[in-house]
Amino acid sequence: MWRMKGFYPFFAVILLGILALVFVRPWMEANRVAYNGIVIGYVTHAEGSVRRIHLKDVDVVPIPTVKPYELHDGDRLQTSVQSKADFELEQSHLEIPAGTVIQLNLGDSRNAHAPIYITAIVGTPNFGGDDFSRHIYLIKYGKLFLLGKKPPLLPGMTIANTTQVEASEAVSEGKAKERGDESPILIPQTLSNEFIEAAIYAHQAKMQHCWQGSKGHGLPGKIEMTVSFEIQTAGNVQNVRIENSPAQHEKLVNCLAKLFAESTFHPFSGSPISQTFRIGFE
Repeated sequence: MWRMKGFYPFFAVILLGILALVFVRPWMEANRVAYNGIVIGYVTHAEGSVRRIHLKDVDVVPIPTVKPYELHDGDRLQTSVQSKADFELEQSHLEIPAGTVIQLNLGDSRNAHAPIYITAIVGTPNFGGDDFSRHIYLIKYGKLFLLGKKPPLLPGMTIANTTQVEASEAVSEGKAKERGDESPILIPQTLSNEFIEAAIYAHQAKMQHCWQGSKGHGLPGKIEMTVSFEIQTAGNVQNVRIENSPAQHEKLVNCLAKLFAESTFHPFSGSPISQTFRIGFE
């Protein structure tokens, strides 16, 4: 027993080490993630001088990029002259060309599955895919844009945005540079017509369901009508109006009016957005 007393300090050190592993290490890891942000993507290829800026930390992306370089929530990615970077977010491939600065933010910094916002501070990233991503948003000068191509038209459908003027709440490029706007904006000032069109295209199957459900009520084989509505800042729709529809189209009109009135868009901070679409069925 007396011989064991000499080992007590040794045992105490081991016990403290175990306690540190059990309690302190998770705390340190949580603080590390809180500072660095959740990993949301990777740089897969870089040329020239590409910097990753996070708070006060500035790192140069290794060239050649032997293994994917982590991108975190809150990161700013910057390319200099004659530089470029390829990166991936949620399996979507993007590229930032020379002289571009973007910032990456999760909609909820605590949720790795939250939507990702790309704020284009200088220049614009190029989207390498064809599909519209519903979880990655591009914001440029306060306006929300489509990332990728809008869904294709379904057979028998025609959709045309006849809105006369694009929503103008966004800050122009020149004004943004004058004001030095560089802060990421997770709630855009307005929605681009392009983004709104993609949302309308996504409702084609429901619109066709309205058309098919009304076909046996004396409707001609082909029809075209005008749908006007107003998107409120919370993303809800009000003041739906359907024009160029004779009385026998009542069932179709009611179905479409209900569909548009129940549609929701991304919220924004500017003025309500008025839109007009010409929609055809055959």
